[in-house]
Amino acid sequence: IVKKPQNAPLEEQFVLKEGFKVELFASEKDFPIEKPVKITFDPKGRLRVSTLPSYLQYYPGSPPNDKIIILEDTNNDGKADKHTVFADSLYMPLGFELGNGGVYVSQPPNLMFLKDTNGDGKADVREIILHGFGTEDVHHSISALTWGQDGALYMHMGTFLHTQVETPYGPQRSAYGETWRYDPITMKLEPYVSYPYANPWGNVFTRNGTHLIGDTSTGMNYFAPPLTVATEYPVKHVEMKDMLTLKIKPKTCGMEIVSSRNFPDNYQGNVLFNTFLGFQGITNHSLSEEGSGLIGKEQEPILQSKDPQFRPVDLQFGPDGALYLADWFNLVINHGERALRDPDRDKTHGRIWRITYTGKELLKPLDMSRLKINQLLDQLKEYEDRTRYRARIQLMEFPEQEVLAALPKWLQILNKKDKNYEQFQLEALWMYQRLHQTNEVL
Repeated sequence: IVKKPQNAPLEEQFVLKEGFKVELFASEKDFPIEKPVKITFDPKGRLRVSTLPSYLQYYPGSPPNDKIIILEDTNNDGKADKHTVFADSLYMPLGFELGNGGVYVSQPPNLMFLKDTNGDGKADVREIILHGFGTEDVHHSISALTWGQDGALYMHMGTFLHTQVETPYGPQRSAYGETWRYDPITMKLEPYVSYPYANPWGNVFTRNGTHLIGDTSTGMNYFAPPLTVATEYPVKHVEMKDMLTLKIKPKTCGMEIVSSRNFPDNYQGNVLFNTFLGFQGITNHSLSEEGSGLIGKEQEPILQSKDPQFRPVDLQFGPDGALYLADWFNLVINHGERALRDPDRDKTHGRIWRITYTGKELLKPLDMSRLKINQLLDQLKEYEDRTRYRARIQLMEFPEQEVLAALPKWLQILNKKDKNYEQFQLEALWMYQRLHQTNEVL
C-alpha cells in the first residue's frame, strides 16, 4: 500500500517540458473546490468547476452537497481571487456545459437545466430536461457534456448502465455504453455512438468538426465517425482500433486539442490527454490522416508529477491561451481497488493548475457577454478553437431570427482573399445548421 504523502504537490514537484511553466490557479485552501471533476470557461472568461465530494456514494443521513463553483481572476494575475457557488445540493455532476442562458448538468437519472434569473451568479431555476439515464453504477452515468459545431450537446455513458428516456419522439434506449446527441431546439435525444465503452470521458471536436472520444478505463481512444452508423438497440458496433500508437495504454481522462497562440507552433493541432494511472501527467500526440481515419503519434509529454495523489481529470484552454487542468488529488482513484469508505479516499482536496509557455505572449481575455451579434460572429474568425466555442455559446443568448438576419451580412463582408476564407464559411454553415436553417448557396 502506498503511504499517503504529507505534503500537497507544489509547482516544483512537476517535471515539465522545457519552456513550460505551471502555477496553482486555485485550491481547496481558498475555495470550495474539493474533488473537482469538470471545468469549462464561460463567455465572461470565468472558470466553472463541478465538485464531487460525494463520490463514490454519499453517506446515509448526510445529503449530497456537490457543487458547481464559479472562479474568477479579477486582476489577471493568473490566480483565482473570487468565487461564487452557482449551485449546491447536487449529486454527482459528472458533466455540465453552458448554453441557452444557463447550465446543462448531469444529475443521474436526469439531465437538468439550471439558470440564474436575477444576476446574482446563483442558480434559482432547476428544470429536469430528460429523465431515465441509468444509475446502476452512477459514476459511469452521463458525463463529458460537449457542444458539437452543429449545435447538439454530446454526452457519454459508460458500461453497466441501462437507460430508457421518454422523449417527444418516443423512448430512447441504450445499455453498456453510449454517446448521446441532444438537440435543445427540437428536444430530440438520439443514440450517436452505440459502442461497448467502459467509461468514456474524453469528448472533443477538431477544428474541422471531427469527433474524438477517449475511454478512461481501457485507455482506448477513438476516431468517432466510423462508429456513428445507426444500429438497432441493443446492437453495438464491433471493436474499433485505438487511434493512438501506444503499446502501453495509460488511463486517459479528459482530452483537448492544442489551439492556442501561447503554445509553440509545432504543438498546434496536437491532442492532449490527462493520464492519471501509470503515467500521471499530460501526454501529447500529433494527429495525422491515415487511410480513412486519423492516427495520433506520441510526442514528448508536457507535464508529469511524481506525487501519487496528483490525478488530472479535465483540461481546457482558457481565454488567455493558458491550459487549465483539474486535479482530483486523491491517493485512491478507482472505485474497485479499495473499500468505498476507506479513510484514504480523500473528500476535501482539489487543485486547478495553469500551464503556460514562457516563450510566447498570452492572450488578452475578452468578456463576450458584452458583445453584439456581429461582434460575436467576428469571434468565429479567431484562431483559438475555444474562443470560437464560447462565441457560439454566447450567440445562443440572442433570438434565433436576429442571428439569422445577421449571418448573410457577415458572409458578404468576408475577405475572399483571406487564407481562412473557407473556414469562415464553414463556421457560418454550422451556424445555419445549429438554427435548423438551410443556406443552399453556402
